Amino acid sequence: NGELEYLISLSNQKGALKTMVALGGLQAVVDILREHNQNPDVQKSSLALLNKMADEDDDILLAFCEMGGVEISCKAMRKLFNVEGAVENEMVFLSRCSENKECLEYFLKAGMANARLLAWATKAYPENEATTKAGISILTKLRDAQNEIYLLKKKEEEELLLEAQAKREAKIKAGGKRTLEELQFILQGLDVNSTNYEDFEGLLAIVGNPENSSLFVEAGGLDFMMDVLLNGNNMDDETYKAAVICFDTALGNMDKELINLMGDSKAMDMMMQVLNPKRAGGLNWDNLGNTMRAVVTMTEDSVVLNGMLERGDLKGALMMISSEGTDEACLIPAMKTLARVSNDKDEMKAFANPENLRMLLEAMRRHMDKPDFILYACYLLGNLACNTHIQDLIGELQGVQVLAKVMDTYPDRADVIEKACYALRALSLKNNVNCGLMMRYDIHTKTLSAMGDHTGADTRFWINTVRLMLNLCKQNKSYAEEIQRNEGDMRIIEVIYSNTDDDAVVKFCCRVLERLATRSTYMAILENSVIHALNPALSRGEEHAESVVAVMKVIDRLAQFSRSNRDAMGIFIAENAHRAVARCVSAHRDNANIMTPAVECLAQLAHDETCSITIVKMRVVEVLRDALVEIAYDERFCKSAMSLIDRLSYNTANISSIVDAKIVPVMADVAETYIESKPLVSKFLSSCLRICSYKSYALKLAGSVIPQIVKITAHYLDNDTMLLACFGAMGSLTFLPQTAKLISSKSCEMSMKAMKSHYNHTGLQRSVLEYLSGLFLQPKAAEVGILETKILADVVGKLKTSEDTLLDNTLTVLYHASTATNKVKDQMKAQSVIQDLKETKVRFSSIKHVVDQCDKIIEAILTPKVDVNDLQFDSAEPAFIDSAFVWKEEKKKVEAGYTISMKLKNFLTAGMEIKWHAGGKKGVMDTHLHVSKNLKQIIWTKGLGGVGGKAKSMGTWRMRRVKSGVKFSDDWGKKAYKTKVPMEERCFVLMGEDAVLAFECPTEVTRNKWIKALEALKLHHKEHKKLATDWVNDGVYKGYTARV
Repeated sequence: NGELEYLISLSNQKGALKTMVALGGLQAVVDILREHNQNPDVQKSSLALLNKMADEDDDILLAFCEMGGVEISCKAMRKLFNVEGAVENEMVFLSRCSENKECLEYFLKAGMANARLLAWATKAYPENEATTKAGISILTKLRDAQNEIYLLKKKEEEELLLEAQAKREAKIKAGGKRTLEELQFILQGLDVNSTNYEDFEGLLAIVGNPENSSLFVEAGGLDFMMDVLLNGNNMDDETYKAAVICFDTALGNMDKELINLMGDSKAMDMMMQVLNPKRAGGLNWDNLGNTMRAVVTMTEDSVVLNGMLERGDLKGALMMISSEGTDEACLIPAMKTLARVSNDKDEMKAFANPENLRMLLEAMRRHMDKPDFILYACYLLGNLACNTHIQDLIGELQGVQVLAKVMDTYPDRADVIEKACYALRALSLKNNVNCGLMMRYDIHTKTLSAMGDHTGADTRFWINTVRLMLNLCKQNKSYAEEIQRNEGDMRIIEVIYSNTDDDAVVKFCCRVLERLATRSTYMAILENSVIHALNPALSRGEEHAESVVAVMKVIDRLAQFSRSNRDAMGIFIAENAHRAVARCVSAHRDNANIMTPAVECLAQLAHDETCSITIVKMRVVEVLRDALVEIAYDERFCKSAMSLIDRLSYNTANISSIVDAKIVPVMADVAETYIESKPLVSKFLSSCLRICSYKSYALKLAGSVIPQIVKITAHYLDNDTMLLACFGAMGSLTFLPQTAKLISSKSCEMSMKAMKSHYNHTGLQRSVLEYLSGLFLQPKAAEVGILETKILADVVGKLKTSEDTLLDNTLTVLYHASTATNKVKDQMKAQSVIQDLKETKVRFSSIKHVVDQCDKIIEAILTPKVDVNDLQFDSAEPAFIDSAFVWKEEKKKVEAGYTISMKLKNFLTAGMEIKWHAGGKKGVMDTHLHVSKNLKQIIWTKGLGGVGGKAKSMGTWRMRRVKSGVKFSDDWGKKAYKTKVPMEERCFVLMGEDAVLAFECPTEVTRNKWIKALEALKLHHKEHKKLATDWVNDGVYKGYTARV
């Protein structure tokens, strides 16, 4: 860029520009533009220097166009489509080039591709006056030039038609004009069974005059000729040749309306008599042009064609004509008829022998100068290549080289190129040898060049050229890389731009792009605006399902490579690919064929956080919820939907939306339906693990998720990989007491079976023990699991058989169980867990932390009173210490058998320092209010220490009511907390049988906690006259005193 700027400054000197041009400066600038078409600064400087050269010499612009400048500028504009300044510079310069009429030819060479690009640039920047003005100017000139070319072409066609008609009228009239009576008399004088050479010489003079054509037919001349030819076996060779020539001449002078050769049996027999290779060996096939045209007309009816094939060797005759004939009038109809015959696969299999293939390829080499003949020959060759054996045979006979020469000879004939690509497509289908030959003879470059030269071609042209590229890409990755290096992706994208409404073309173009996209090429494809080209197809209806699915697969393929590349994902976001796919999902929610690839595509795009959030905001989750119900019969769709939800759940911002959409229960039902599908079930388990890790969501989803997880676990007891996922999902449900208790019994049974089935799988054993460790952190869950199953015996058994690597996990499980409830402790005592622990201490006496752990477990089992501060073992972090959930839980109806929760029990036994309004002289005193660990005494102190710290207590059974508010109005101001919260909102009164106690808390929240906890204590005592923590021997309490 610095060198360009220096040349620009140097150009102001006199004569500098001429020197630059003479030294090849123009070619250098063009090469720089071609090499650095993605650098806006280099592009700007290059165009500035070109403008200065053009100011000096008007021929510079034409020379620039001759060097491919128009294509280079358009390609640079496409590369820099998002840089407004670069687009403006290119448009203004191209507008200047278009002012020269000779330059306009180079704009028109690319067909509609450049015109569409210019129109897009004009539309993309409507507020840029320079860009808009330049674009409109260029497009107007292109339109006028196109109209002028069309008029010239039409005039040339009219002149050719007049010339052909003049030649036809100038034919030598072989005889004079005859009347109907004369013709009837002549025909009546001839005997069908005894004709000679002189008879047909006279008839030839009559039928050679076009003025006799209609009268000849009216007099029955055509029927007479048919009868004569059917009797051809009775004639000598000279007479037979004269009869055939006379018949052909008669057909040549008749209009189609006069020729009465319909598909009746007689006409087919007569034609096969004429086209009899055995009898016509001495005929000059070039004299049968009119007959061959009649055959083409007759064989348009498939019934007639089949009839003629049954009556003789039509294929042999046609092949003989094609190999021996020289006149186009005979060759082209013969090859056309043979190509028509080739549509029957059975006929072609019999015809495709080495001799016929050799004759066909030799005829193509000999008649390479006849494009129409070559056109039908290529079609025939493509139909012949119906299996691998014939493909190989054609390859050995140099068929690929012949077709390569056809493409070199007729680059400007789109129809010939199309048929050549059709033949090449057939030869390349799953044939590695032929594909290698095609790459060797540059078929791919010739095809790509033809695609660029014939942008206005019809659908068949694009189908055959694109499918040829597809076959080559499928055969070998190196071929796809070579096509990519020749800008094959750019050609394919241009085809999509030109044929957006053609489903078949878009579909095959997308399949080629899917093959071209690799880890090394995907970024180049994205930079070529492929997303911009594909987006319109996503908004089409269900009748265009195939093209929509093909587009989805391309985006999915590109997204797979782009998900770890921020720049690549930025292109997807800038082009709104994720939004277009999400809208497509919403539009086709009941069509599994479209939904499946669309959801798979979104699953790839959802790796990006921005795309993930946008997908959820566009309510795709709700659409999937409905679709999982409506099209649950499609397993592939269900699997893709599960994958998308799993991917969305990685983003914590999406969790609440997923839960609110109520899709998880539907996913649970689908997982049960397709329980045999491991990928689907594993995605469901992975999603549950992340979603249920949030306590509030786990509580909401437990009813629908837990039964399905248990069923899945039971189903996959013999699959260690699936079991790991199952226990991971169940582990997320152990963070809450409610969900842990609900899953406890079944999960313990599954744990026993899993450890038994996979006793040699250390990783799985550790995962199960870690799950049990987390489960037993919830006291009630531990109690249910241990009392209702034999899990404790299995875990204790691990102490005797487990490896050193599992010993810590086993001890952790036992410790958490020992700190659960006293019923669990009693069960552990009954199963001699203490004795097993002592034996373990002896076995591992050299490992200090194992001995310490065993001692702690024994101590916990023997200690009926559990304090939360004792939970100091390894990774034990009881979830119930976090009391945030407890205070937010809804008030539930108290039923018989109510037991205070462990969290409330911990709160009461730990107590709190608050103020006691004793009344009278005592006034307001600091006190430590708490409840005894057996929950039988409410204790408060007079002061916080020393002599005044003596404790007072009241039996729990004496408590009658707890209410908010105050009792002694005259004492509340004396040692009260310094806070603006009114006293009435911070105090509560505890009413007993013989005492009323008033307490003041620092905050209203603390006051509410005490009221709730004391009410729960009252209900607990009412239902449990003798607590589970009491230890009674022979009817006498041991362990607690009457007072503290």
